[in-house]
Amino acid sequence: MTLEERLADIKIKIIVLKTKITALAEQERRFGTDSQNKNLLSIRAERGRNILQLGELEKLEKILIKRVQQSRQLRLEIESMRGDYQRMISTSHSPGTGFGRSNPNVLRARSNRLSRLKKDIEKKEKQLKKLED
Repeated sequence: MTLEERLADIKIKIIVLKTKITALAEQERRFGTDSQNKNLLSIRAERGRNILQLGELEKLEKILIKRVQQSRQLRLEIESMRGDYQRMISTSHSPGTGFGRSNPNVLRARSNRLSRLKKDIEKKEKQLKKLED
Protein backbone atom coordinates (compact mmCIF):
# COMPACT_ATOMS: atom_id res chain seq x y z
CA MET A 1 0.00 0.00 0.00
CA THR A 2 1.51 3.30 -1.09
CA LEU A 3 1.61 6.41 1.05
CA GLU A 4 -1.13 8.00 -1.06
CA GLU A 5 -3.37 4.95 -0.57
CA ARG A 6 -2.75 4.97 3.17
CA LEU A 7 -3.59 8.66 3.32
CA ALA A 8 -6.83 8.13 1.38
CA ASP A 9 -7.75 5.26 3.71
CA ILE A 10 -7.14 7.44 6.79
CA LYS A 11 -9.25 10.25 5.31
CA ILE A 12 -12.14 7.82 4.74
CA LYS A 13 -11.87 6.55 8.32
CA ILE A 14 -11.93 10.14 9.60
CA ILE A 15 -15.09 10.88 7.65
CA VAL A 16 -16.75 7.70 8.96
CA LEU A 17 -15.81 8.54 12.55
CA LYS A 18 -17.08 12.10 12.26
CA THR A 19 -20.38 10.73 10.96
CA LYS A 20 -20.58 8.25 13.85
CA ILE A 21 -19.85 10.97 16.38
CA THR A 22 -22.55 13.19 14.92
CA ALA A 23 -25.08 10.32 14.97
CA LEU A 24 -24.20 9.48 18.58
CA ALA A 25 -24.57 13.13 19.58
CA GLU A 26 -28.03 13.14 18.00
CA GLN A 27 -28.98 9.97 19.92
CA GLU A 28 -27.66 11.55 23.10
CA ARG A 29 -29.87 14.60 22.54
CA ARG A 30 -32.92 12.35 22.06
CA PHE A 31 -32.36 10.63 25.39
CA GLY A 32 -32.27 13.93 27.22
CA THR A 33 -30.42 14.56 30.45
CA ASP A 34 -31.33 11.45 32.45
CA SER A 35 -27.92 10.50 33.82
CA GLN A 36 -29.22 7.15 35.14
CA ASN A 37 -30.22 5.88 31.69
CA LYS A 38 -27.79 3.08 30.75
CA ASN A 39 -28.33 3.61 27.01
CA LEU A 40 -27.36 7.25 27.39
CA LEU A 41 -24.24 6.32 29.36
CA SER A 42 -23.15 3.75 26.76
CA ILE A 43 -23.76 6.26 23.97
CA ARG A 44 -21.64 8.87 25.76
CA ALA A 45 -18.87 6.34 26.35
CA GLU A 46 -18.82 5.23 22.70
CA ARG A 47 -18.87 8.83 21.52
CA GLY A 48 -15.91 9.59 23.81
CA ARG A 49 -13.95 6.62 22.43
CA ASN A 50 -14.71 7.72 18.88
CA ILE A 51 -13.56 11.26 19.62
CA LEU A 52 -10.25 9.93 20.99
CA GLN A 53 -9.82 7.68 17.97
CA LEU A 54 -10.59 10.61 15.67
CA GLY A 55 -7.84 12.64 17.35
CA GLU A 56 -5.32 9.84 16.77
CA LEU A 57 -6.35 9.48 13.14
CA GLU A 58 -6.03 13.21 12.53
CA LYS A 59 -2.48 13.16 13.97
CA LEU A 60 -1.64 10.22 11.69
CA GLU A 61 -3.15 12.06 8.74
CA LYS A 62 -0.87 15.07 9.33
CA ILE A 63 2.18 12.80 9.49
CA LEU A 64 1.18 11.00 6.30
CA ILE A 65 0.58 14.29 4.47
CA LYS A 66 4.15 15.37 5.33
CA ARG A 67 5.52 12.02 4.19
CA VAL A 68 3.63 12.16 0.90
CA GLN A 69 5.04 15.65 0.26
CA GLN A 70 8.58 14.50 1.10
CA SER A 71 8.14 11.45 -1.10
CA ARG A 72 7.03 13.55 -4.07
CA GLN A 73 9.95 15.92 -3.57
CA LEU A 74 12.43 13.02 -3.44
CA ARG A 75 10.95 11.50 -6.61
CA LEU A 76 11.39 14.83 -8.42
CA GLU A 77 15.00 15.10 -7.23
CA ILE A 78 15.75 11.53 -8.30
CA GLU A 79 14.25 12.07 -11.76
CA SER A 80 16.24 15.28 -12.18
CA MET A 81 19.45 13.54 -11.13
CA ARG A 82 18.77 10.63 -13.48
CA GLY A 83 18.28 13.13 -16.32
CA ASP A 84 21.60 14.79 -15.47
CA TYR A 85 23.30 11.39 -15.36
CA GLN A 86 21.88 10.34 -18.75
CA ARG A 87 22.82 13.71 -20.25
CA MET A 88 26.40 13.38 -19.00
CA ILE A 89 26.71 9.86 -20.38
CA SER A 90 25.27 10.80 -23.77
CA THR A 91 27.52 13.87 -24.14
CA SER A 92 30.63 11.86 -23.35
CA HIS A 93 30.09 9.79 -26.52
CA SER A 94 28.95 12.56 -28.84
CA PRO A 95 31.29 13.71 -31.58
CA GLY A 96 32.68 17.16 -31.13
CA THR A 97 35.85 19.10 -31.43
CA GLY A 98 37.60 16.54 -29.28
CA PHE A 99 38.96 19.29 -27.10
CA GLY A 100 40.02 17.79 -23.78
CA ARG A 101 38.59 14.36 -24.47
CA SER A 102 41.93 12.65 -24.44
CA ASN A 103 43.21 14.61 -21.46
CA PRO A 104 43.36 12.11 -18.55
CA ASN A 105 42.52 14.78 -15.98
CA VAL A 106 39.32 15.73 -17.82
CA LEU A 107 38.34 12.08 -18.22
CA ARG A 108 39.01 11.36 -14.54
CA ALA A 109 36.99 14.39 -13.41
CA ARG A 110 34.06 13.35 -15.64
CA SER A 111 34.26 9.81 -14.32
CA ASN A 112 34.31 11.06 -10.72
CA ARG A 113 31.27 13.29 -11.34
CA LEU A 114 29.38 10.38 -12.90
CA SER A 115 30.14 8.01 -10.03
CA ARG A 116 29.29 10.66 -7.43
CA LEU A 117 26.00 11.39 -9.19
CA LYS A 118 25.19 7.69 -9.34
CA LYS A 119 25.89 7.32 -5.61
CA ASP A 120 23.70 10.34 -4.86
CA ILE A 121 20.86 8.81 -6.88
CA GLU A 122 21.17 5.52 -4.98
CA LYS A 123 21.22 7.41 -1.67
CA LYS A 124 18.03 9.32 -2.57
CA GLU A 125 16.34 6.08 -3.68
CA LYS A 126 17.16 4.51 -0.32
CA GLN A 127 15.72 7.55 1.47
CA LEU A 128 12.56 7.25 -0.62
CA LYS A 129 12.24 3.54 0.11
CA LYS A 130 12.73 4.15 3.83
CA LEU A 131 10.16 6.95 3.78
CA GLU A 132 7.57 4.79 2.04
CA ASP A 133 7.98 1.82 4.39
